[in-house]
Amino acid sequence: MGNIDIVVAVIIGVIGFAIGIIFGAIPAFSNKMDENQNRWQQWSGVFVLLVFFLLMYFKLNIASWSLILATIAGFAIAKIPPLHRWLLARFPMLRPKQEEKQQPRPAQYHKPRKKNGKKRKHTH
Repeated sequence: MGNIDIVVAVIIGVIGFAIGIIFGAIPAFSNKMDENQNRWQQWSGVFVLLVFFLLMYFKLNIASWSLILATIAGFAIAKIPPLHRWLLARFPMLRPKQEEKQQPRPAQYHKPRKKNGKKRKHTH
């Protein structure tokens, strides 16, 4: 294992750690993600897999394992509650999609119905 392998493994590990942090900070369910978060999650997942397979193809096993382990470590660290709250407060783009409050419908005024065009007789 040469110096280049170590440098590549460290660089890939840092990139994987950053991706893991972001994966851990964005909402876990797609219905709570906005469009940008959903798109970013999909593309970064594809990126991690492609880089992993490329590293395996070029027989850079240490770098490929550092990518996987750093991504998992970043995800786990981002799920620590105080750090998770800090990430959401610091980076608003990681926050869950705001539930759109439904506007109250205008009041529907009830008009008494007439049956067969005649007024009802009230008997008590």
